[in-house]
Amino acid sequence: MTFRRICFTLTILAAWVPVGSYASQAPIEISPRSSTPGATVVVSGKGLGPFKSVQFNKVTFAGVPALIQRWESDLVEVKVPFKATTGPVEMMIGKKKLSAGTFTVVTPRIAAITPTEAERGTMVTITGAHFGVSAGGRDPNTMFGVNDVVIGGVVVRPRRWKDDQVEVEIPTNAVTGEVVVRLASSDPLSDGSCCAPVEYLASNAVPLALVPSVRVDPMSGPVGTKVVLFGQGFGNKGADDAVVIGTHLATIAQWKDDVIVAHVPLGAATGPGRWGHLPSMCPKPCP
Repeated sequence: MTFRRICFTLTILAAWVPVGSYASQAPIEISPRSSTPGATVVVSGKGLGPFKSVQFNKVTFAGVPALIQRWESDLVEVKVPFKATTGPVEMMIGKKKLSAGTFTVVTPRIAAITPTEAERGTMVTITGAHFGVSAGGRDPNTMFGVNDVVIGGVVVRPRRWKDDQVEVEIPTNAVTGEVVVRLASSDPLSDGSCCAPVEYLASNAVPLALVPSVRVDPMSGPVGTKVVLFGQGFGNKGADDAVVIGTHLATIAQWKDDVIVAHVPLGAATGPGRWGHLPSMCPKPCP
């Protein structure tokens, strides 16, 4: 038997890869990798293509759809969903799914309030963490909502807002109660379009005691002078409620929630004037 040597050339073809598959897609990243619901984050990468529709272009946080605010070929801005939890962030472009890694969801927390007792109209500083970089838009009726502070059930727009500190002025209609920082969150509707009703993520609650702001007229005078205290929240006079001028009990002529009328008592000397619960003002009996 005769063997013949046959020479031939074999061309190795690369496996066919469809356009738009994982192999042709550069990695994508999310920044920052940790934030609160309602915050705007950026997903960046190459070849993300144009935005076509809310059904074709999607971003999810642990499976929860996010509201897309901006879509470009290399950058996408989305809002962290209200119901987002720590987990994977994924981008869907048609049938293509891309991973941006793990995103950590954090919540706002108040560490302290200064001062803990204050008059209406004064500034209060709230310190803590994860308040967000800003309060958001100035219009409280915007579809995206705005971050705010609630004092005793009254919503307050902040004067200054940073991620670890918020400054607010106590409104005149606020009452003693709890202080809460709220972060607004806008999510897409079930069909992916904008926008579902704004929801708020609240921080822990910290108590704040409000003390009435009192104007006194006149500020000086002899014994017997009628002194009027103007303010709010005096309440109804109780058996132990009194006005003390210096160390002497004043004679009460009238006591209403917003005004108290008293007379400078005999023996009174120049000194501080106080009103309130007598045992707390005079541990020993006042003259």
